[in-house]
Amino acid sequence: GGAGGRREAHGRGGTVDPAKEAFDRAGVIAGEAGECFARRHAEAARALAGAEADPRRRGELEAIAAACEHVATAVPRDFREALQAFWFTHALVHINSSEWSISPGRFDQYMWPFYERDIADGRLTRDGAAEWLACLWVKFNEVRVCAADIINYQNLLIGGVDRDGEDATNDLSYLCIETTRRLKGLTQPSLSMRWHEGSPKELL
Repeated sequence: GGAGGRREAHGRGGTVDPAKEAFDRAGVIAGEAGECFARRHAEAARALAGAEADPRRRGELEAIAAACEHVATAVPRDFREALQAFWFTHALVHINSSEWSISPGRFDQYMWPFYERDIADGRLTRDGAAEWLACLWVKFNEVRVCAADIINYQNLLIGGVDRDGEDATNDLSYLCIETTRRLKGLTQPSLSMRWHEGSPKELL
């Protein structure tokens, strides 16, 4: 993407198709807006860090700034950055379209590789992941429908099967349930489970 990287949309005979060209340009603009959105969060976190007297909190804010800065243009390197990238994407979709039920979908599937790798490498503990999930659950409850001060429906899905038909349950599936139980006073995200005959009894 980027202004210098625009490619022209050609139709038959090499002629420029105005509709395709406009669509491509709109994609570039949207991508640049997402990058700007993330970088502005990084700048805000750095500003707060610069004014923070508590070393522990200052370190947290600096880590937030670094994560926001990285995911503005690059693939997340760990579970924390994956959560940050997810939230920016989720928030931007809601900003773009104030509709009901814009949902995270199969959260325990696409977040699992980051969680699994960090746990295996010793960079993340289960308790640490649980704390970050709890923070995300709180953020879900900040999403409102513009027409009224009503919390949107955001359905988070766990369980089910993978593309080979094998059970897809993982530890993150259980952690999502545990987080929802811990924060039982919150209404979002709404939690759903895909059940099949091979679903673990522990999950049920």
